[in-house]
Amino acid sequence: MKKIKRTFALVSFIVLSHQAFAQTSYGIKGGVNWVRLNVNSEDSFYEKWGYNYKPAFHFGIYGKHNLSERFSVNPELLFSNKGYSYDKTSEGPNAYSHLNYLNLPVMAGIKLFNSMDLVLGPEFGYLLNAGAQYNKEQYNKFDVGYALGTNFYAGEKIYLSFRYSYGLTSVINTDKSQLPINGKVDFQNQSYQFSIGYRLK
Repeated sequence: MKKIKRTFALVSFIVLSHQAFAQTSYGIKGGVNWVRLNVNSEDSFYEKWGYNYKPAFHFGIYGKHNLSERFSVNPELLFSNKGYSYDKTSEGPNAYSHLNYLNLPVMAGIKLFNSMDLVLGPEFGYLLNAGAQYNKEQYNKFDVGYALGTNFYAGEKIYLSFRYSYGLTSVINTDKSQLPINGKVDFQNQSYQFSIGYRLK
């Protein structure tokens, strides 16, 4: 009988502890991106290329599920504008692109302080449309990368987010590109992101 009571007490403690921490909240967020394409290539032709950062934006919804007092899972669904601007050099003309993605970051959260979390995890993207000066058909539909950043909580409703993200897949399909390709060339999304979030629940 004592073993049954102890077992019941232990199970009750685990369930109540899980309910205390496994709280789910959600809200809306939006902000600015600072974006560019990073070129990885062994071809010296691309060493002179200067894909500059350009301002862009994002907005969407987020969720936060507390697994414990320190750890959480933070999925988001964002409309995010990315792309690049390219200054004219002796190797080519000015160019630009506006790439609109539906992004799904799935971030693990680690509480560092009461008002600050470290967040990191994968980011999945689907290209909705592309606006470009040249060859709009050369962009791949799917993008996969990672993100790392911090969330600062200013009270129960408002938080600020700073994040860096980097693509692991190439944005441009070189088989459809008009660029002179000699060997392997990858064009990867790279961005800094500042957001303001508002908790609805």
